[in-house]
Amino acid sequence: MSMSRTVPLLFAACAASACATNYAAMQPPTGEPLTAEWTAFRQGRTPIDEQDFYAIAGDRESRDTIAYKRERGILFNRVGIALALVGLGGLIGGATVDNKLYGGAIFLPIGGVLGYWGKLTAEKRPQLSIHHARQVADRYNASLGMRGGL
Repeated sequence: MSMSRTVPLLFAACAASACATNYAAMQPPTGEPLTAEWTAFRQGRTPIDEQDFYAIAGDRESRDTIAYKRERGILFNRVGIALALVGLGGLIGGATVDNKLYGGAIFLPIGGVLGYWGKLTAEKRPQLSIHHARQVADRYNASLGMRGGL
């Protein structure tokens, strides 16, 4: 396989694996206490997503804030991947047509950084402070008649 075919295939594979996602599964409340640790949110002993954690606890503002941050991160991720692909096309097209690589050399790194930043933003754990999460968990657990976590 020639270098002109290998580079785009490798880049496409990297770009596809770099797509950000929102992991919220819309878990229903089970009546078990909520706990928040630095990187893990739990309902009883079951790990749940941070967005689900706040939805179960009834903190709509925090749930919506996390959803907004994730949506924005996913948008930046997709735009960054598109810019990087345009830059890669510019590099390959410029190298084969007239040896002008300027457009690709500009768009490829900008798109790569933007895509990576968007992925980090969308998948950051936790999105909100752990102190806030513990306060929310304590309020929710108190409403269940429990103190603290497990």
